[in-house]
Amino acid sequence: MYSSFEKTCACCHRHVQRRCVNSTVIQKIVDDLFRVNWFEMYAMNDCQLQANFFYERFMEIYDKHAPVQDIKFKNNDKPWITQHFIDIVAD
Repeated sequence: MYSSFEKTCACCHRHVQRRCVNSTVIQKIVDDLFRVNWFEMYAMNDCQLQANFFYERFMEIYDKHAPVQDIKFKNNDKPWITQHFIDIVAD
């Protein structure tokens, strides 16, 4: 499973960023979350500080196990040239 988001830049290239997330990655994230010392967060008196603490720890672990991958696709300026056509020409 991939978590992805897409951008199109001015030079007509499609740019996709994604994270590969599967059951193994999820289990590694869960394991690392269990290792976090949450008592530091519980001791905070400010809800916003607690939310920031959680978000920072979670994103640090998420980035470690499911880093963002950049994928760039060139727009096909000849849409009539399909993979089938390329295969025929190659033979």
